[in-house]
Amino acid sequence: MKGILKSSKRKIIVLYPDNIMIHSDTLLERVVHVPDVLTLLTDHGLKAKHAKCAYAGQNVHSSSIDIDLDGIHTQEHK
Repeated sequence: MKGILKSSKRKIIVLYPDNIMIHSDTLLERVVHVPDVLTLLTDHGLKAKHAKCAYAGQNVHSSSIDIDLDGIHTQEHK
């Protein structure tokens, strides 16, 4: 996964073992970033799991962290 997304990594993508988080400062940027990342995955025979996809959210809950407008936080119960 790191090799496939290498060109976009550190700019807009944060990789976790089973998640790809795409960061955009604005909704307009996200409209460009998300299709670009999905195209890269498709070009390499990979798919995003629809049930795990969320678009234009301001809060992200991962396996061990939460990301919101205030920053990145570890989950206290983990």
